[in-house]
Amino acid sequence: MALRQFSSRFAQSALLFSFLSVSLGSAFGAEGNRPCPAINTQADFLTNFNNSCYTVALNSGGGLNASGDSNATYDSIYYVVKPGYEIILLGTYPNGRFMSVTVYDEHLAITSSAIDQNIPPLLSTMSNPYEIGAVFQPNQLYGLTVSLGSPLTATPAPGCSADDTTIDQTVLNASQIHSGLTWANYTGTPSLPVGFPAHQTGANSSGLLMVRKYLAIADNTPETVIVRQTSNGCAVPATTALKLGILNLSQGLTSQTLLNQPQIAAHQEFSNQIEQLQCYNADSNNSKQWFRSVDYIPLANLGASLDVNLTSTNMAPLLSGQQFIRLRFPAPSTPNIPCANGGCTLTGNEDLRYYSISFLGATTPTGKTTLTSISDTAFTQDPNGNVTMLIGLGAQPPSFVTPANYYTYVDLTQIPNYTSLTRIEIRHLLPSGAFSCSNANVPLFTMEYNNKGGFMGQYVPTFDFPTPAALSAPAPPPPTRSNTCLATGVAVPVACGPPQ
Repeated sequence: MALRQFSSRFAQSALLFSFLSVSLGSAFGAEGNRPCPAINTQADFLTNFNNSCYTVALNSGGGLNASGDSNATYDSIYYVVKPGYEIILLGTYPNGRFMSVTVYDEHLAITSSAIDQNIPPLLSTMSNPYEIGAVFQPNQLYGLTVSLGSPLTATPAPGCSADDTTIDQTVLNASQIHSGLTWANYTGTPSLPVGFPAHQTGANSSGLLMVRKYLAIADNTPETVIVRQTSNGCAVPATTALKLGILNLSQGLTSQTLLNQPQIAAHQEFSNQIEQLQCYNADSNNSKQWFRSVDYIPLANLGASLDVNLTSTNMAPLLSGQQFIRLRFPAPSTPNIPCANGGCTLTGNEDLRYYSISFLGATTPTGKTTLTSISDTAFTQDPNGNVTMLIGLGAQPPSFVTPANYYTYVDLTQIPNYTSLTRIEIRHLLPSGAFSCSNANVPLFTMEYNNKGGFMGQYVPTFDFPTPAALSAPAPPPPTRSNTCLATGVAVPVACGPPQ
């Protein structure tokens, strides 16, 4: 199965969260300090090494502290590139909507990634629930390799062959700094500041391995990794992998040892302060203007996000109970997975794999906080497939604001720190080739609306601030928009500075 690679120029919500500190003993069980059993030369790689003496569990965390999606789980581990070794990731396909495995380099930019449907099952007797038409079955395993630059021997030692598995079929390369996403030869206005560092290229020294799982239900056990010697194909004990520093469980995102903080800071400054948002005339149907995120967001997700910023002027009448936020849009089709009772499946005809709306708060040194996220499973649709989401931050909704009247009501006052709301972010994952109106159709760091009507056509959310008296039942549909998603002859936008 062909491996699908992704560019590091994906702009999606920043997922800079605080990683859990895991003790050495809890990382790989009670056997961590005992001698590992002798290798059975008549057995295979998994039989000999898929046990607590060799495996290290990934840290499991959420995205609420740094612009993630509250409906997702993020498992991760830091790595250091050492010649002569590679990292094997083993996991169980979740009963969920979406899964991906991503390698980030020392700049916290994507070097390579694989999505669920492109990761084959570990053994020939197992199945991948994300293949078209497949029905979820529990305990279906997968595996892949993270290359640290050294080729694996063609003749593994007895007991170390993994030929009966698929771990060597999907290889993510961690040995090189990301391609693209650079300020080399930048000639825009404003110019680069004096002394701005050159963009580092070439060999990578360290980074982060992350597994994302969206809308996963039931068992959500963290994945494990095994460090393998490329000279003979055999694994090294977990204690050795940690002592060598190939794996690291306790470092954080501000580590000066594992991550290149000057390059990370330069990426952030270039994307957020030097590169300019590309603008057209304002969309008269929207009280706020949607734009696609900047080129570089550390630990960016796979997919595309659309953002709108809220100012203190916007927030004052919302918090005083005078207004609501209202979003109206036709809902793209999404899968019916996961389902607790089984039987649901991907058809391949869905517009998107996943759609969510996140509410982001204050900016911290590691990104914006996520107050909450609403997934497509919570969208109430009218008979024509339109969604009206009403967000309250103090105003009391009329009694007719109910699902029966096609309202999706979000009471943010029930969420801690709701007064810190500064941004609303729309997340689209895996748009199909037949759906051309997703967020991914908007160029990076560019306003959605253009001189033809907009890169998302009728699918762009209509944003306004109605008063309670202005609401009606049933919820009115969004304004009629032309299907301009694939419009030709779109004008060149004008640089207009940071989005407001």
